[in-house]
Parts: sequence; C-alpha cells; structure tokens
Amino acid sequence: MHVVLSKVVTATAKHSVIGISYFGNLFMAIGLLPFIFLNGEVDALHRRLISPDQVWMPFIVGTAVTGIFGFFLGIANVLSIKVTSPISHMFSAAAKSVIQMMLGVFFFGDIITTYRLGAITLITGGTMFYTWTQSNARSETVLAPKNDLERQNQNSELEQPLLQGEKSNEKASTVL
Repeated sequence: MHVVLSKVVTATAKHSVIGISYFGNLFMAIGLLPFIFLNGEVDALHRRLISPDQVWMPFIVGTAVTGIFGFFLGIANVLSIKVTSPISHMFSAAAKSVIQMMLGVFFFGDIITTYRLGAITLITGGTMFYTWTQSNARSETVLAPKNDLERQNQNSELEQPLLQGEKSNEKASTVL
C-alpha cells in the first residue's frame, strides 16, 4: 500500500524526491510520539537527563549516523518507486534487506541462523528469477520510446506497406 501511495504522491508532488522523503520521515517521527509515552520511555529519558554519569556522545553519534543513512535510504526508496513499478520496488527492497543482513554479519558479528539463511536464499533466488523473467519479457516487446523519432519513423515505414496491402485487399473484396 505504501509503495502505491508513494507512486501517486511522487507524480502529484512535482516529482520532489527529497521533499517526499523529508515529509515521510517527519510524519513517521510524529507517528512514533504516542508510543514513546505509551511504553514509558519518558521516565527513562528523564532519569538519563538528570544522571551526571550519562555519556551522551555514543547516543548523539549513533542517532546522527542512523538519521543520515535513513534519510538517504528514504531518498533511494522514493527514486526506486518513481522509476519502476511497485512490484519491482518490492523485489529491490527485499534484496536490500539481504544486503543489510550481510553488512550486519560483517560489521557487527550478527549470527546467521537457519531461518535467516533460508530467508536470504529465498529472497535472492526470487529476486534473480523475477529479474530474469522481466528481462526476457522486455526483450520480446521492444517498443520505440516516445522521444525516439528516428525509431518511430522506421516502425511506421515498416507498417505502411502492410496497411497499403490490406487496403488493396479490402478494395478487391468489395469489387467481388
């Protein structure tokens, strides 16, 4: 649902990818505010604020790094939705999750369980199959783009003799 709505918003928002990503992140942050209160996070934050032993640098750096990369991933997502179909975007998002899992294993020592390995195999295999089917489908139906006038002229020149032959057959059938 999110992908389809993003595709519609991208077309109506003057194709501003950064604006859509920014407002998407803003609305998500606003949407998370009630859960901060519902889970009792306000008390934990208050205790940390008044504690003299609290070291804030890892929190600030971690928040900045995840915020920056999250914003760039949001821009990449909106660009992906803008230039592809929602189905293609979902496959690329699944492939991205595999890459994120592998980076987690490489940089942070995450463990690949049997279920994770199965998910990685299923996502990678499905993405490869989808890519293969899409590339075969597109190679069979290559149409001239609307801005490629030379190829459009070549296509119309090929169609004109066929149309003229059909018209002469129609005249012959009306005469008989």
